[in-house]
Amino acid sequence: MMMIIIIMCRKGTLLANNALALIAALLLALGETAGSFEMLIIGRFIIGMDSGVSLSVLPMYLGEISPRQVRGSIGQFHAIFICLGVFIGQLLGLPEIFGQVSLQML
Repeated sequence: MMMIIIIMCRKGTLLANNALALIAALLLALGETAGSFEMLIIGRFIIGMDSGVSLSVLPMYLGEISPRQVRGSIGQFHAIFICLGVFIGQLLGLPEIFGQVSLQML
């Protein structure tokens, strides 16, 4: 992955990384429509690679483009918002909040 960053620079890597996200989105959407669990597995794998590249390149890019006075706080906000997103996802996944699907409804 480091070679990709060196060759394409950080902004180019983030832009090229969007292609992985589009491919994964198509595989996930079409896999559900086609009823193919293989497409879902491959789509999840590709979106995982996309997330890994984004999580490693984005803080470096934000550090490059931000002004010197706020550079540290910009880098910390990235990590804080990731943790906040995971927390909200866990919170909304609780059955006490949205209830539970009963088998009789299916």
